[in-house]
Amino acid sequence: MFPSPKGALLSSMAYMVDQSVRDDLNKGFITSERDYVSNLTSGIRHAWGWLGFRAVCYARSLKGNEENWLGCDALIVLRSGAEVKVGLFEAKWPRLAKDRYKWDYLQADRFLGTMESHFTNQLNRQRGWHRQAAIWELFILEHLTGDEPPYFDASGATCVWHSTAYKFDSHRRKSGRIWDRDELKKLLEYDHRRAPNPDNNLRDILAKICACRAGSKIVVNSYGYALLRQDENPDEGLLIPADYDILTGQVVADFCRSNRLSNFLFLQLE
Repeated sequence: MFPSPKGALLSSMAYMVDQSVRDDLNKGFITSERDYVSNLTSGIRHAWGWLGFRAVCYARSLKGNEENWLGCDALIVLRSGAEVKVGLFEAKWPRLAKDRYKWDYLQADRFLGTMESHFTNQLNRQRGWHRQAAIWELFILEHLTGDEPPYFDASGATCVWHSTAYKFDSHRRKSGRIWDRDELKKLLEYDHRRAPNPDNNLRDILAKICACRAGSKIVVNSYGYALLRQDENPDEGLLIPADYDILTGQVVADFCRSNRLSNFLFLQLE
């Protein structure tokens, strides 16, 4: 049950995996956001399995006409006893080492017909799940440890809680501008000013989730599924396979395909 005594072990292990993935990125072995997230989730799965715990990982590429309605790259299920915690994160690689690289772009708002930032659109989609799920933004950095810009994590990816990014974005949302590197740096500075020691890496994020300081506990039903409810319509939501015994490749593939998800990670804590 949550809070989980395995939280410290999981969060530290995941952060070590993330450091290794960032090192591979710096050496040129990883070339895209998709590769980074896939290597990160599969690395966590293998490391957790080596420690003797049950874990499942699945990754797929979205087709050109698929729109991720959750606004996130990955869904993580942490199970302890008959309960789960659900984590969602969106990964961005702003390539700060490259001059004038544009990591965001404008897209049409399907309802209003206006143009808006793609990242802003993703933050808006994530907002529909924030009452139950623990949601964060994960910014990939290619720099060597010690060469990172101010406010970025020294060794792994830099994380910002969705609530912080959403609040920061509310002051710029109507501008019609895309996010750029300067606004990203301002977001991280804002996060540090708001809290002197913010949760800015994967270890901090997962530790807080396992300690029940982020995200809500969801009871797994007798069929092995957990219902992540929509904020505005609690009677509907995402029915997530959350029992190791039912997590076949076909079940996970069908779940990810029907919900337009790229990455799925299940970790059994107890």
